[in-house]
Amino acid sequence: MRDLVSSAEFAEGLQQHLWRNENPASNWVSTARIKVRKQDQELYEVIVGSFQGTAPNQINCFDCPLRDVAVRIRSDVKNVSVDYWKRLAQFILTNCHVILINTTNIDDGYRLFRSINTLGQPLTDLDIARSHVIANTENGEELANIWDHIAESLSQEELRGYVYSAVSFVDPDLEGLDLHQAMRDILRQPLAEYKLRKTLASFLEFHKKIDEGDLGFSVGGPKINLILKYLKVLPFDHWRAGTLLWLSRSPDAAQTLRFLRALDALCTGLVVLGSVTNTIGNRFRKIRARIETGTVLSDPSSEIYLTNSEKEKIRERLSSPISPKAKFLRYVMLRLNAEMLDKAFEGEVKLDIEIEHVLPQKPSPKSVWIDDFPDRHRRLLLCQLLGNLAILSKPINIRAKNYDFHKKRDAIFGTSGSNTFPVTADLVHYQTWTEKEILLRHEKLLRIAERVMNPAVLPQ
Repeated sequence: MRDLVSSAEFAEGLQQHLWRNENPASNWVSTARIKVRKQDQELYEVIVGSFQGTAPNQINCFDCPLRDVAVRIRSDVKNVSVDYWKRLAQFILTNCHVILINTTNIDDGYRLFRSINTLGQPLTDLDIARSHVIANTENGEELANIWDHIAESLSQEELRGYVYSAVSFVDPDLEGLDLHQAMRDILRQPLAEYKLRKTLASFLEFHKKIDEGDLGFSVGGPKINLILKYLKVLPFDHWRAGTLLWLSRSPDAAQTLRFLRALDALCTGLVVLGSVTNTIGNRFRKIRARIETGTVLSDPSSEIYLTNSEKEKIRERLSSPISPKAKFLRYVMLRLNAEMLDKAFEGEVKLDIEIEHVLPQKPSPKSVWIDDFPDRHRRLLLCQLLGNLAILSKPINIRAKNYDFHKKRDAIFGTSGSNTFPVTADLVHYQTWTEKEILLRHEKLLRIAERVMNPAVLPQ
């Protein structure tokens, strides 16, 4: 309104309602009269701090709600008379008021909101959870920023599942109820309400640390954070809620390293087994229950450990020829590569990798590979073994795939780009590439895989 009225005097009057000028006598500093979200406050002060601050060319931000609002209003009312703005402003300032109503319990608050909000946006279960944990927590503003950051990166359903995990941790008997009903049941119980608030606050703080890739441990921190990097690129996210619950119990670095190693072994195994979402979800529900009872690591039958039957199936799958279309192949190669690093990896995990077969899948008829591997069936079997695989940061020229081993080793696997992957750089140590070398490297990679799947996590 300030920027759309033509009268400078009227606009100045409106500005006094937007911005409070400095007044030494009252010990006032110059500031906007309204405080908004921390991440929006700076832009908000730019908009209300100067005349024509709502003009699109004055808002140096192209992906923020405040700019969208300003642009939308200007677009919707571009033909409205200036007199309309004056009358609307006068009506708001003289006839409209903000009333704060406090209720003594969440049920009354929700009932009141529904009754007076019939034309507005319905209050969701997530709104209730967010407002409650933030309003009753000492560091509420910081938690609000973390919550909003998470909400921007997750869908509503993902965020709801995240909050529901916290609710089920507080009271397992509520599992199966919709989140709104579960929240209302918890908030009727002072102890449960306190536990929920603490759990959500802890989850939000640790969620941020997980996203940043640093859990903050000084002793063993690099090893812990390295495992975390590879958990974060798993094709499923069920491990996160269990990890948040584990961290909320304030374990030390040694315990956390044992937990993450076991979790890493399980998740890698589930990827190789091709477990479906429901199976993974059920497994992690049992793991969360184990964390609650304190038996997740101490009990050899804990669901966080792969069973002997699962290990046998994993070994059989990794020992056999692996189709290039196998969904687990990319992650397994990245995980084997991580295990071969001789120090904590400080960079980001590269997901845009290419799987390369040292012995080509389809060698040219005149290629030396045909002479070295004349039996077509045997050649295809060896080609798809784990020991014949490498990872590259970018695809190679189709002609280069048919290079003989020495040329391929020096021109492709020996380049600085490939040497960022130890599992690939390892190939430069081989002088020939026959069935013997493929099988030797195959057994080597299988031993590394078994080391990943069998972490030394049980007490001695």
